[in-house]
Amino acid sequence: MKYEKRVCLKTIAYDLGLSVNTVSRALRDCDDISDKTKEKVRKIAIELGYLPNNLVYSINKNETKLVALVINNVKNHYFSVMNEKLLYYLREAGFFSNIICLYGNAFDAGIVKECIYQRVDYIITFVEPTQDALDLVSINHFPLIMYGRKLPKKYCDTLYTDDVKGGLLAAQYLLDKGSKNFIYINVRGSECSKRRWAGFKSKLSLIEPEVHYKKINIEDFDNKIDEYLDYPDLGIFAYNDEHLFIVLEKLRQRNIDTSKINVVGYDGVCRRILGTTKIPSIAFDYDAMARQCVRLIKQKSEGNDEHQDICFDVHLEDI
Repeated sequence: MKYEKRVCLKTIAYDLGLSVNTVSRALRDCDDISDKTKEKVRKIAIELGYLPNNLVYSINKNETKLVALVINNVKNHYFSVMNEKLLYYLREAGFFSNIICLYGNAFDAGIVKECIYQRVDYIITFVEPTQDALDLVSINHFPLIMYGRKLPKKYCDTLYTDDVKGGLLAAQYLLDKGSKNFIYINVRGSECSKRRWAGFKSKLSLIEPEVHYKKINIEDFDNKIDEYLDYPDLGIFAYNDEHLFIVLEKLRQRNIDTSKINVVGYDGVCRRILGTTKIPSIAFDYDAMARQCVRLIKQKSEGNDEHQDICFDVHLEDI
């Protein structure tokens, strides 16, 4: 890994109208510098992507091993299961780790700069980065692994499941259950949701006009579901288990007998989190995916900068 020091203490001092010594002492959290000044200095340092000299040295010497896991929802079942696996295998391999939660905010260049300033060596992200974040990753040769999404290989390593096959399996499962009308619960803008929908509709399109299928965005479910509830032999495939749980709860609140609706989710979390409702789901090997991710990081730490694109097989887990 090669990091270029593009910002120095003089740059920060000039921007804030402070002395270099004041900026240096603020970044070292010295007691004689006010909290207000420290906050201003830290903020501009993060915005500019400043790297302390000792951090540049330690990175070039490959002495630090801190991995950041970027998520946008601490309550998400999939993140919980996957992070547990990653944290275990990272620690086993000798890496330290922390979790950065965006709380719905975009994974933009500011997050990359914050990771650099916090002395993070590698980023595993479950959230699709914006283009400016990817550009900053590319410029600084920052090791980034995209987890669960398929992005251009030139930007980062990618690990994801075979979403198209998952959609095919979901469609076949619902067909085998006797469904003739189908709904896909979509997430707008999600790369992997597009592939799951593509696999799902490619299977159903082969038997048109005998079946009918429709895609509904999860945020539009309340407004659009009424027109489909009277359809006989309804089958629902949701982007993930979490959204299927939401859909089923909304239907129950309308006093709809969900036992008469065939459903299937994605991620297989119900078998991995105690107390969750058991539902049919498209699943994969969580441990294999986590181990492979850690192997990629180890390769990066050993100087292998070749980008890899790895797809994991999926299977149906019935109840």
